[in-house]
Amino acid sequence: MRLFFFMLVAAAASAARAGDDLSFAAPFDAVAATGDRQVSPAWRAHGSAAVHRNFARLTPDRQSKAGALWSAESVGADQATLELTFRISGQGQHFFGDGLALWLSADRAFRAGAFHGADPRFAGVAVVADTFRNDEAAAAHRDLALVASGGGAADAAALLEGAAGCDASVRYHENRGDFSVDRSSRVRLAVAAGAATLAVDAANDGTWVECAAVALPPALDGAWLRRAHVGVTASTGQLADNHDVLALAVRTDGAPAAPAADAPAAAAAAAAAAADAPVTAARLGAVEGRLDDLVRRLEHLQHHLEHEMVSVDDHVRVTLDKLARQEEQSEGRIDALEQRVVSNVEESLAKRVATLEQATRDAVQKRVASVETRYMSRLGDVVAEKVEGSGRGWTLPFVVLVLVDVVAFVLARGWYVRFKKSHLL
Repeated sequence: MRLFFFMLVAAAASAARAGDDLSFAAPFDAVAATGDRQVSPAWRAHGSAAVHRNFARLTPDRQSKAGALWSAESVGADQATLELTFRISGQGQHFFGDGLALWLSADRAFRAGAFHGADPRFAGVAVVADTFRNDEAAAAHRDLALVASGGGAADAAALLEGAAGCDASVRYHENRGDFSVDRSSRVRLAVAAGAATLAVDAANDGTWVECAAVALPPALDGAWLRRAHVGVTASTGQLADNHDVLALAVRTDGAPAAPAADAPAAAAAAAAAAADAPVTAARLGAVEGRLDDLVRRLEHLQHHLEHEMVSVDDHVRVTLDKLARQEEQSEGRIDALEQRVVSNVEESLAKRVATLEQATRDAVQKRVASVETRYMSRLGDVVAEKVEGSGRGWTLPFVVLVLVDVVAFVLARGWYVRFKKSHLL
């Protein structure tokens, strides 16, 4: 009997340790070997997720982002209660999205996908906070949906079709005058005895509302939760929001997740009332309450400054990226313009040189033809003048020359004949 009692105590302690290992809350002071902050050594960040001291931002208020936190350790128990504290906020007043999801998945490693940053082909339970309201499916839309899957769904639409859920205002407009980093929401997911239930505290003021309940599919056997890993993912598309995770409390001993401690509202009043009282335990308690209140205010200020600085840093980085892209585009346009100018100049010069060459060639040919015509005309005139001036005086010498040639030929032939007879015969 004593051994059985000790086994129960050890099992309870092991379950409590598993829940403690998976739980986390700000401030996040753990730093990985890479130098990046961690929400806990038992968790890994993926995608656009960035861990800051007071919150983990899964996605900035930018389009086409996806980020995740995924536990490196499994739940290791047959029942679990998860309480997630988160903040969805952004600059958009009427258009924003897409959403955030809390997962209990049989996948040991994170798998990115199109279902709020994760693969819809999962086996387990998910809570989906969908802030984008599609007008075409407004009647079926739920701000919060509870999904249980055995791993057969191929896409998000199949998972959400007919899913149980409820509406809750879990999104905050950062340009409102009453926006504060203290604004956040909570969801509580409880899984036990083949069923899952969801409750929501939309304003994080302790007002819990039962939202949905589903039976687990047969594919999720009695031991699946022991092997399951916890994850939180978020994504943006054409619309965007900041998706921040503030804390996650995990209990595996059947008790509800421990709520955050409420601030003593009367601390300041008690300290003021005891200002003139003697030093007593009550007065010391009031002073201690006052100091706690100041510490909380300081932490709030630190959180607010970090939230603003992260936003400023994101805006500056995006602006620098835009300037860099504009500079690249400008350089490309300048290069194209320069090439176009050079091409136009070269083409213009080539045309002008060709025109000049042709004009020069035509002018030279015309000039040569003119000179040739003029000189030939003058030469013809001179010859005609000489011929006309000489008359017939040249006929007699020509006749005499012909007679001399005939006589010479006859004499030469006679000499050849005599020479041939006397010497060759």
